[in-house]
Amino acid sequence: MNSSLGRSGALAGAALFSFALAAAGGGVRPLTANSAGPLPGYSGAPGDSDCTACHTTNPVNSGSATPTITAPSVVTPGSAHVVGVSITGNQNPAKNGFEITLRDAAGSFVGSWTTLMLPPLFNAAKTQTHPFNAGYHEHSASGNTLSAWTMQWNAPTTLAPGPVTLYAAVNDADGDASASGDFIYVLSKKMFQASLTSPSSTWGLGALASLVFSAPGRAGDYYFIAPSEDPTPFPLGGAMELQVNPLTGFTAYALSTPTFFINLTGVLGSTDSATGYVYVPPVPALSGLSLHFAGVTTNATAVPTEVSNRFTALFQ
Repeated sequence: MNSSLGRSGALAGAALFSFALAAAGGGVRPLTANSAGPLPGYSGAPGDSDCTACHTTNPVNSGSATPTITAPSVVTPGSAHVVGVSITGNQNPAKNGFEITLRDAAGSFVGSWTTLMLPPLFNAAKTQTHPFNAGYHEHSASGNTLSAWTMQWNAPTTLAPGPVTLYAAVNDADGDASASGDFIYVLSKKMFQASLTSPSSTWGLGALASLVFSAPGRAGDYYFIAPSEDPTPFPLGGAMELQVNPLTGFTAYALSTPTFFINLTGVLGSTDSATGYVYVPPVPALSGLSLHFAGVTTNATAVPTEVSNRFTALFQ
């Protein structure tokens, strides 16, 4: 056998093996930027790295652009949910990328991703599910010229108690076809299984406003709708977070003032829901005040079983 041909074949085989490892998410990384989509595991989710593993010029979240995840605030098991990732104020609107994944309250990916064919180019898929790890969705080769992407997450018919969290990494690329000079951002957004809503987010002075708290499957659980001036999430243990801070003193005041805060605690009935009321005093000094609310259910031993989104009301 010709020795040079043997060496060439060995080199070619090694190159193919390295490429296969990289494509499968192994330890070998490509030397060029991932213009056709990143490898799985770079979303910034717990246990993941982020895109600064290759795009090393700037620290994560150090740029001036604004990345966003859009998704419903409430997840419906067994249903499809439209999810968006976008970036504004980026250095090169014509060259960007992203990777997104999701974790349930138990820390696992659940459900599935679907690529959406959107106008005006219905035949050009701008996003894709990674072929070697279906938990990750990302830009495609034809989608790296966009600053916004839309995809669909399909929820399973059953979910672990607690919210699901979307995690995304977004690349604000400078367009030079290399991994240098880019800004990487990571962000997350929660989708809740319990919901807290009101007919209006603007409450007039002197009005009696209603809050509807719904926690499917939690009939018989205790519930609490917490009001607070502070929208900072408060940890309740594990993946459960009350989406307001109940320790500012206002929550205790509300509980001791049933004239103004009505039916904010109790037991969920057979409809898995309850309605609370807030009487807004006709005091002009309250105009412009924002008050935040969030719900939680617990079992008989006060262990949280579900949490809701945060609802913010503006007094006017």
